[in-house]
Amino acid sequence: MCEVPPTSSTASVTSSDWMAEDLYDKEFVAQRTEGFEQLRDMLAKYTPEYAETITDHAAQILTYWN
Repeated sequence: MCEVPPTSSTASVTSSDWMAEDLYDKEFVAQRTEGFEQLRDMLAKYTPEYAETITDHAAQILTYWN
């Protein structure tokens, strides 16, 4: 399994949130992607609180868009 570098953690948090809250086009993903479940599982740990520990961004800022 690959790890997401800290420089990508903000995007990882956003993606993880979208997946966790089902804010993506499930039909598109089902028809046009492979390995989505593995990506979702890999990104699950990228919570705003986790990203805060590996970046200089506060968790509050990372969740501001919600």
